[in-house]
Amino acid sequence: MNTHRRIINNTIIQTAGRVLGLALATVSVYFIANHLSVNNSVLTGYGQYAIVVTYISIIGAAADLGLFTWTVRELSGKVDQNEAGELIGNALIFRFALLILALIILSLVLPFLPYAHVVKIGVVLGALIAFCMLFSQAIAALFQAAMRPVLIVVAELSGSILFTGLVIYLLLHGYGLIPVVLANLAGNILTLILSLILSRKITKIKLKLNFTMWRQAAVDFSSIALVTILVLIHFRVDSLILSLYQSPADVSLYSVAYKILDVTLVIPSIIAANLLPSITRMIANRTKEAVAQVIPRLTGGILMVALSISAGVFILAPWLIAFITGPQFIGAVLPLRILVPAIVFFFMTTFFTSVIIAMKKQSTLVKGYLVVVIFDIAINLLLAPRLSYIGSGIATTVSELFVLFYTFYLLSAFGYLKSNSKLVLQLLVFAVVLFIFGAVQHSTIMNLRDFEALNKAGQFGYLLIAMAILVASSIVSFWVAMGFSAKRMGDFLRLPADEQ
Repeated sequence: MNTHRRIINNTIIQTAGRVLGLALATVSVYFIANHLSVNNSVLTGYGQYAIVVTYISIIGAAADLGLFTWTVRELSGKVDQNEAGELIGNALIFRFALLILALIILSLVLPFLPYAHVVKIGVVLGALIAFCMLFSQAIAALFQAAMRPVLIVVAELSGSILFTGLVIYLLLHGYGLIPVVLANLAGNILTLILSLILSRKITKIKLKLNFTMWRQAAVDFSSIALVTILVLIHFRVDSLILSLYQSPADVSLYSVAYKILDVTLVIPSIIAANLLPSITRMIANRTKEAVAQVIPRLTGGILMVALSISAGVFILAPWLIAFITGPQFIGAVLPLRILVPAIVFFFMTTFFTSVIIAMKKQSTLVKGYLVVVIFDIAINLLLAPRLSYIGSGIATTVSELFVLFYTFYLLSAFGYLKSNSKLVLQLLVFAVVLFIFGAVQHSTIMNLRDFEALNKAGQFGYLLIAMAILVASSIVSFWVAMGFSAKRMGDFLRLPADEQ
């Protein structure tokens, strides 16, 4: 199977796995949002759980230090299974040391955080969840580089099934926050165990610390680590600052909106992860001019996907919120729609950043992300206390636009993004046709009250039909943009011959 077809197949496999994971996550969120009550308020209950999840994300991303991206890139050039096993073993030991450090830091910081005692216990358990995810992710890097994403899907789905089943049982029997967090931990432990077992299909992981390897990789890895930390602050500072200034109820509304945003952002991450090995080899083996012919086409294709998804989220926002949570969370629609442009921006920045890392120019990202983090903290401190989740959404969208401009500038300066009037025209045609389809669909969509009167099966069926119409509209828009040519559609995202 050629690389082009394998990338498409792997992307489809991982996307299908994520869709199934999304279905399970939707069930979990629904039960937590409707059954985890504190002082007779599900908004407060879900808000407390959202605070714990925020810290899981922060700890997980901070302790990742870009290790997944760096490991995938390094493994892409290795054919020696023993060497690959040693690299993964070193990554696991490195992350275990970070777990100890994270727990020490948490023990010092927790007494000063303005949360209920039960939330603080949840945050400590969240640290263990974060590191189970990181250990699994280190092994997933091996699967990703070996282009065996089905192994990732099997491990992750198994953990998600266990978590969802436990959540349903616990909440229907009246249990509270801590048992739900423990259920999350159990699901991630299962994912880790299965990942370790499945890794034997590729290589034997050797838990032996190689100081020479880390010393040689220190400069290269440290720049990726710094960028990863800055990206983490950029993406999580909004929820963190909001939780410090606003009630758990406000946090819950923003978290529901951000949860949907997070789900959509899985797609560019999958695309970038599957393209990274091929782009790394392509940059190493081909001329800059040849690569510069491919990157703009990939950029255009990814932008079309981003526009399609963001249009769908914007149009269906109230119905998605009502289906995932319930009418009491309908206030999350406004912050979700404010965050929609950030979907498009993040699709592009994820791909641009991946290309820059493949070029081993990640150190150039530091300056831009440092500026945006300072700006992000400042604007969140200014807006979150005054405008609550609306201010947080505005801050996230504006700062992500800045990152897009900066990464676009870098790729242009390196000579990998050149002006292409034909591509710009195709994107304009696609956007116009998609807007027309979207406007027609929005005018014919079911009344929200009628939608809420349906049972969950009916709501799911209606959303499935609405999403199918959006997908069909996107395909037709793409076809029109390509000049009504099926061959051009097929060639649009094709890699160079030696990468197929």
